[in-house]
Amino acid sequence: MAPSPEFSGTLDRPSFVIQTHAAHTLHQDFRLEANGVLRSWALPKGVPTGAQNRLAVQTADHPLAYATFEGDVEVSGHLMSHVEIWDQGVYQIHEWQDAKIIVTLYPADDSGGLGGRSLTIALLHTGRPDPQDWLMRGVARPRSS
Repeated sequence: MAPSPEFSGTLDRPSFVIQTHAAHTLHQDFRLEANGVLRSWALPKGVPTGAQNRLAVQTADHPLAYATFEGDVEVSGHLMSHVEIWDQGVYQIHEWQDAKIIVTLYPADDSGGLGGRSLTIALLHTGRPDPQDWLMRGVARPRSS
């Protein structure tokens, strides 16, 4: 598999990446660049493209270099999983609080899973039944003033 092109956000438009992760279960990993790391959530049922609620389980922050990673993940010489970039680009923050994040994703091009279409999503921290549980929901784009 060819390496993914380097893609990095800017100070006013940080980067996002959505990776398909074939591990013990197939899921997507959603990552937002923030404060020098990738804030990360596992999406068991993938990214919502409409108003559906999807579970988003917060995982450990990842280094920024992981935003361009595609390939096999091995532990002690054993293949554990495979990661491919589903889509990537930059995002705009509409709201970022401890329990509520609203951003619009702007894909780098039309070749990814979002087909080049921007998507506004809300991440809402539920804290129940597990403290890492969030809901991800596609939302109508906030109106410009």
